[in-house]
Amino acid sequence: LIEGENQLMKTLVIALEESTLGKLYDIQTVKADINYNAEKVLEGIFNIAIDYTLVHKDGTEEKATLLLKGKKESGMVVSSLEVITKNLEDPSRQIILPIQITLSCSWPKCTCYYHQRIFWQNIDQHCQ
Repeated sequence: LIEGENQLMKTLVIALEESTLGKLYDIQTVKADINYNAEKVLEGIFNIAIDYTLVHKDGTEEKATLLLKGKKESGMVVSSLEVITKNLEDPSRQIILPIQITLSCSWPKCTCYYHQRIFWQNIDQHCQ
């Protein structure tokens, strides 16, 4: 995929291809239902919901909902991204994992909260 002398980049691309990106080759069809309200998106206020189904080549389906929200709260813009998986029959084949990220901004200061649930373990991080 990558030719040249940058071994670090080559190693990273190979690792990505073998993990997440490589799983994309297993998708046959993507079905999506997208609902959004973005009339005030320039003010940071929006609401997007995507219900999607990834159909693998063997016919199995991976279903999830992606929620992207933006709102104003106490003078700050609060944006959040959440992926809610609906079936975890075989987590090793799952392409998009459950995740929850919240970002609060009152320019110039921003804070974020990151929560990811992988294989029934919670990973929480707070960054500034």
